Parts: sequence; C-alpha cells; structure tokens
Amino acid sequence: MNDICLEFKNFTLGYQGHAAVHHLSGDVQRGSLTAIAGANGSGKSTLLKGRHQRWGRSIGLLPQEPWLALDPTMRVGAQVSEVHRYVKGKTERDSLAATSQNLAEVSLSSAAALYPFQISGGMGQRAAIAMTHAADTELLIADEPTKGLDTALRDSLTARLRHEVGAGRLLLTITHDVAVARSLGGTIGVMLDGKLVEYGTAEALLAAPEHVYTKALLAAEPSQWERRTRSASGNRCLSAGPGKALW
Repeated sequence: MNDICLEFKNFTLGYQGHAAVHHLSGDVQRGSLTAIAGANGSGKSTLLKGRHQRWGRSIGLLPQEPWLALDPTMRVGAQVSEVHRYVKGKTERDSLAATSQNLAEVSLSSAAALYPFQISGGMGQRAAIAMTHAADTELLIADEPTKGLDTALRDSLTARLRHEVGAGRLLLTITHDVAVARSLGGTIGVMLDGKLVEYGTAEALLAAPEHVYTKALLAAEPSQWERRTRSASGNRCLSAGPGKALW
C-alpha cells in the first residue's frame, strides 16, 4: 500500500506575472504530521490555492480565522449538519445524530442553536473542527490555525490537532508560529520567498537547523528571547577594555 497521500512535484503558482511558489516538491505521508513554517509573505498559504478535485471530499480545510468563514446566517449545528446531509449523503435523522456527536467531541453541544456572532473565536475554531469531522476527510489542512489566539487557546488547539492525527487523519499545518510547529512535531518544512529551503523531522530541524533563514526564524521565537536574557543576566560584569568593566 502506498503511504503517500499528498504529493507536490515541481509545483509553481503565481499571480499577475509574479511566482509566489517556486518549483515546490514534497509529500505528506499517511499517518504523519507535517508543518510548513515561515514568516508572513513566504508563500505558505499561497500553497493552498492550488485546486484539486478532492477538496471537500477527502481533503478538508481549517481556514484562517474560521469563525469569520462560518455562515453568519446559519446556526452552528445546522452548518455541521448540512455537511452530513449534502456532502456525505446521510438521511436527515442520521445527520442530526452525527452532528450532536461532532459537537460533543469539541465541547460545543450547548452552542448548536447559536449563530457565529454569538460564539467566541475559540468556539469558532472548534465549530470549524466539528465541520471537518463531519466531512471525515483523510487529509486535514490547517491554515494558520492559531492566528489571533492567546497561549492557552493555542495550546488547546494544537492538542486538538494532534488528536485529529490520533483519530487517523493526516495533518498539514501552515503556520508562522514556530511554537506550534514544535508542539505538533512530525515533519517541518521551512519556506522562504516561495521556496522550500529546509525540510526534515521536527526533532532534527529544530535542534540543528542548517539554513540561515531557519536559524533566524528559530532565534525569533519568544522562548529564545527569554533564554538569551537569562544567559546575559548570568554574566553581570562585561569587559570594556583593559582594566575596565561595564556593569
């Protein structure tokens, strides 16, 4: 059985004469977690603009700011239910039962009758995840899933994404947050100017990055600021020339 689920071969995508993604090659393995990291404008999200006949069927998308992507005129439960009804072809009764289960899995049972404007950003994230559960796709692509979330919600969401993998889905995450890629583990690809400049296991890449951009990206992580501050404070007396010291 071939374990490759999603494969890019010399993929290039651009607009208005400008190539945003250049000759990208790589794959997402069955049962794995893959994160594409990089600063804003590096081409990460542009990668998702390629169209495929499997979108919505076996490929699901958790978009940036999903609470804004929800239909404002429909209640949360109805939005999940219509996926079962019209995408998966279930009966109305089975769709309602499956919707209840999906919402319960993400602790949103009480939000079924609410409209998107009546729920928080974190609840909107969970509602979007419930919809991906309803679609039951093999591959879940999460585009900047922690954008705008505080640390507690970010950690909760990454835990939820790891749960998705444990449930048998493949996960491809697009993120500018190194902490998210670190938490997810698996494989990490680093993009710069539309090109994949480094790719490897999270353990190896985070411990010993090779590309200068990857090193700069990791150095910009807030946890590294704290480490450098502690290191500097441990050396209180700095040499300022022969016979002199700078406190």
